[in-house]
Amino acid sequence: MKKYINLYLENINIEIPNRKNDERDCIMLDSVIGFLYLNSDWGVEKENLMKSIAKKIEISKKFYGEYTNDWKKNKNAEIASSLQSSLLALALYISFKKLQESNAPLELLFTRMNAILKALDVSKEAWISKESILHKDIKKDLHSLAEKAPIKKDSFLNRVSLNSRSNTSKEVPITILYSEGPIARAYLEIFKSLNLKPQKIIEIVSSIDVSSGKPVGKFLPQKQRVMYARYSQETKINFWPRDIKKRNPELQSLIFDELKNKFNISYETLDSTTNKLDIARYCDNIETIFVSGLKDKKLEERLKRKGKR
Repeated sequence: MKKYINLYLENINIEIPNRKNDERDCIMLDSVIGFLYLNSDWGVEKENLMKSIAKKIEISKKFYGEYTNDWKKNKNAEIASSLQSSLLALALYISFKKLQESNAPLELLFTRMNAILKALDVSKEAWISKESILHKDIKKDLHSLAEKAPIKKDSFLNRVSLNSRSNTSKEVPITILYSEGPIARAYLEIFKSLNLKPQKIIEIVSSIDVSSGKPVGKFLPQKQRVMYARYSQETKINFWPRDIKKRNPELQSLIFDELKNKFNISYETLDSTTNKLDIARYCDNIETIFVSGLKDKKLEERLKRKGKR
């Protein structure tokens, strides 16, 4: 621990928080930070603590000053300060380096790196900014980790041109069941980039709000209700990809670079997955079905009528 403190915090005038837990039965963030930084040993107890911290930032995208003993946000707890968040981001990176030293599985390293990147979003101290040595080291390790991803160079997509210049689309005899989201958009974009069109697209529009789980616009006439539900679904499901594009374009560029290098997918194709989508660009035969979900009997009955309409 001391090695990393000397490397990244040596000439920085900060005081490590070390507030003792008071009589309340809760976890104080300052106490956690003090334990991490003022105790030189790095053992099982610290790694278990880092698992909890990583889980918190991945779920809530921020830290809080107090948690219950099972790591739920304490009632009325304030959002952690920039210093607290930055120190926890560094602690997560140190835990990543410790996992590397112990030859931890790639899956665990990727998971911990994901937590680090989320922690960077709420870390505003100068010593962890984009121009800092620490930030550059994290970025270097991210690139190195991506190189170790178990993706074969001769994968199918790498052997097919995804940048075809032909203007003629070929129809393939399949029906795509399309449910709005980044993965489904990527699927359609790959088809389009290969100059292929499915014979039919069945577009699923959910009558249930993806956030609240309640019926969408149930007092609207059917036609307007479907239109409103489609808009609500599209906006909410694609919020995070668009948010990353807007607030963290460097992260998006990193992801796109890796996909371009590994799979030979053009930047234009990748960028299209976050834009407003017109399904008519991908198929000439589109049917919309308004259902509560994939288990809706209406959807099941429609799929049983194979070849009809």
